[in-house]
Amino acid sequence: LFGGFGNYPWLDERNRFVIDLMQRQPANALSLVNTDAYFRQPIQERLKAWVAHKVHLTVPVASDLSTRVFEALMVGQIPLVPDDVPDLDRVVPPELQKSLPIVRYEAKSIDSALAAWRTAIERFDSDGSTGVMKRHAYARDFHSLPARLKRIAEFVRKPGAATLSEVSRHIVWER
Repeated sequence: LFGGFGNYPWLDERNRFVIDLMQRQPANALSLVNTDAYFRQPIQERLKAWVAHKVHLTVPVASDLSTRVFEALMVGQIPLVPDDVPDLDRVVPPELQKSLPIVRYEAKSIDSALAAWRTAIERFDSDGSTGVMKRHAYARDFHSLPARLKRIAEFVRKPGAATLSEVSRHIVWER
């Protein structure tokens, strides 16, 4: 179980969750650190650490969809994402989450996170290198910076029809 988290004083609940998880599962590669020290490491060392692990835990700050999900997919890891991240379903359809997989866990539940980790390890091992390449290709083709910029440019050039939503009075584009 891999994941590095900034040890921010204003995130007591998040810090406590990571610490509790580390204590409950001593065989982990989780860290709660000063982020400046992490980013001072050579990028090659950081990449080595990422590709050496099968499963990546995400613990969002405010139910946000972290870029860490797509970084994990890019290196072939299976991301664990709490169930209180609603935007994941808007960005990665639930059926695709199952096939990659992206494994969900109950937010703030150590038991659920550990169960999700075990499920992800089983899937990683059963899918092998084919699964690693599938996750990498998906992230490369749809969530890398060039892929995102291409989609933004396509949208700007031809946004398609817009409709006004009845419920929230938001403009919704067809794509």
